[in-house]
Amino acid sequence: VTRTATGQYTVNFSTSLADANYSVTSLSQDTGMMEIASGATPLTTSNFSLFCVTRGTTTLQDATFVCASVFR
Repeated sequence: VTRTATGQYTVNFSTSLADANYSVTSLSQDTGMMEIASGATPLTTSNFSLFCVTRGTTTLQDATFVCASVFR
């Protein structure tokens, strides 16, 4: 996982997938219990990008923790 900018991360697979037919679910939160929405795009065979924003806004924000699961 590489932080590319405030609230933006790239997750790289150690082995590329056969195709980009997978989904990502993510959850993020701040220590102050502020809700932070997160999502993933674009999905490629070698990586995907995660972003975190303050819920209800478009402001990118680093989260205290981010959890992501990949389903294929």
